[in-house]
Amino acid sequence: MTAYTFEEIAILISLTLTMPLLGVAAGVLDEWVPSLFRNQARVDWTATDWLIVGICFSFLGSIGDNIWWGVAWMLKYFNDPAWIWWFDHGVYSNILFRQAFKIAAGYCHLRAAVESGAMSGKSLSYRFAVMWMFGVIMLLWLISAKTQ
Repeated sequence: MTAYTFEEIAILISLTLTMPLLGVAAGVLDEWVPSLFRNQARVDWTATDWLIVGICFSFLGSIGDNIWWGVAWMLKYFNDPAWIWWFDHGVYSNILFRQAFKIAAGYCHLRAAVESGAMSGKSLSYRFAVMWMFGVIMLLWLISAKTQ
């Protein structure tokens, strides 16, 4: 019997969990996306509509992220040298599937809070302005720190 390292065991667990995650995410999208298309012509989306859109963004991003990293970790598990390319380019996958999709999902969830009356539209705008301001500050700091 082959002895496995802790990393290999973790990879096996992660890859095993990837399949149910993809199935659940696809099921959520299959269940909820059709209602989005039925409601897209409406201009007065409810809090529930915004929550559903946010959930769909979140699960769609999760599908992309898990496919990317599932391939990367599977290649590493089999010691295929292509794993290095997948890891080296993983930042692009993260920008799209983690950051962009989660920001969109979060915006939709906060917009649902606005529609339900739990938060004001002004508060939502303020929060996003502050978040983006901190993002730009981080960018400027990273650039200046590297050039020194």
